[in-house]
Amino acid sequence: MDRREFCLTPLRLAPLTVLPIIPLLGACARAQANAETADKPGPIATVDGNTVTVDKAAFTNGTTTMMVEGPASVGAPIAVRQNGDSFIALSMKCPHRGCKVNDAGDHFACPCHGAQFTATGDLLRGPAKTGLTHFDVTSDAKHLYIHVPDAQNAAS
Repeated sequence: MDRREFCLTPLRLAPLTVLPIIPLLGACARAQANAETADKPGPIATVDGNTVTVDKAAFTNGTTTMMVEGPASVGAPIAVRQNGDSFIALSMKCPHRGCKVNDAGDHFACPCHGAQFTATGDLLRGPAKTGLTHFDVTSDAKHLYIHVPDAQNAAS
């Protein structure tokens, strides 16, 4: 064996050493993907036309307010708030200038111009002239159904 042959031998053997490892690398990638999604629950809310369906199980462990995405035409998340056995759904779009309203615990507040709203969406302080938009909510044993009027859903 000459020097050139000797130097090329490891290169010829390299594929034989790597091939058995490839299936193991795929198994590692699948295990990582499974670990990343194992603790993530399924979707809490889904949108179908002008109806948002929310899983009631999301309101366990003391959760009383949850933000969900509604139809794009709403222009802001929808706050779903539990009040005893009933639920309300409010647009988080400020009626003053359309800014996204924040949940401030016992009330809602607009960061743009300072408007404040009660936990049920009524106006506390302007410059907004009206409270937050309410959406009708119906339910069955497992789900809440938030009904966005066609006027709110016209753009989608």
